[in-house]
Amino acid sequence: MSANTLNWTYQAVKMRYKQIADKILHPHLKWVHFDGRRPWLDTKHPKIILTLQFFGKGVRDLNIAAHGRDGTALPCRIFGAGEPVAGRQDYEDRPIGLRSRVRLRVDFPAEGPVTLYETDTGTELLSLDPQIVYPAFLFDLVQELHGEFAPDILKNFVETGTLFGHTALHASYWFDTVTTIELASKLHAMARSTLAHRDNITCVRGNSAEALPRVIQKLDGPSVFFLDAHWSGDATVDWGSSPWGGYPVDTAQIEDTDLENADRQVPLMQELKTIATDHAAPAIVLIDDWAAIGQTDNGFKGEDWRNLDRRTLTGWMTEHPRTRRHFPLDAKRYVWVLNAS
Repeated sequence: MSANTLNWTYQAVKMRYKQIADKILHPHLKWVHFDGRRPWLDTKHPKIILTLQFFGKGVRDLNIAAHGRDGTALPCRIFGAGEPVAGRQDYEDRPIGLRSRVRLRVDFPAEGPVTLYETDTGTELLSLDPQIVYPAFLFDLVQELHGEFAPDILKNFVETGTLFGHTALHASYWFDTVTTIELASKLHAMARSTLAHRDNITCVRGNSAEALPRVIQKLDGPSVFFLDAHWSGDATVDWGSSPWGGYPVDTAQIEDTDLENADRQVPLMQELKTIATDHAAPAIVLIDDWAAIGQTDNGFKGEDWRNLDRRTLTGWMTEHPRTRRHFPLDAKRYVWVLNAS
């Protein structure tokens, strides 16, 4: 194992926010519900509360405990049956003797996963594995297209919308330079702290549409741009009635009341124009959340992407003199490949 791999393994544990992947291990366990917006673990406050629902014989007599990767017992407090969960009305349709609902709190160790088990038999019920979230599709795309740029090398990675810093951290092992731009001051400060051990990452705080020209001036050679700067909600959103549960932190939008609501939330068009004008070398541009363009209240109430239109955008790319090609990566993302100016 290389020194870089060892460093990566160690530092990855320090990421503050991780998404919990849950794997049901017993057929009587039918669903898992996490308190809060989504199944996220905050490693600074590593306690999670969840509700489990069981169907089958003997489920009313289950005694549940938790252990870590090495089998060490972990704090696990039962709060009783808990409250019914919206969308899970099937629970009340089952005979009382064949159903059980348990609400509990689990304290996570420094490293996951955590396994819940039935103490009387030792039967494993549920595995909870905190994972660093990063877009594998982005790095798959880089591997697919890098041959088109030979003999040049894709040296630079620029991200708009840092969030937790997961993508920038992974990119730092792929590219010579990584720059990530974040509007929310708390997320920016968190990323600077989390990513400080990677000396090829620069964290920039501000509106990406305004920061990109300064960032591009410092780049040398072909680059990959991952455009993911947009408002993803905050504490003002009614997450309980939204299709998407949100992140466990507040994100930001541009504080310019002269702008239309959508322009404050989504600076994508200005980002694209800046790249086309200011970045002279070849580039790959990956636009995230392509399916949201033109929509409102799509993921949550108040979300607004109506300042853009997909047909207009693809037409603009087709007519642009620097366009090598453009295509949908999948239903949610779009790729624009630029020649040198």
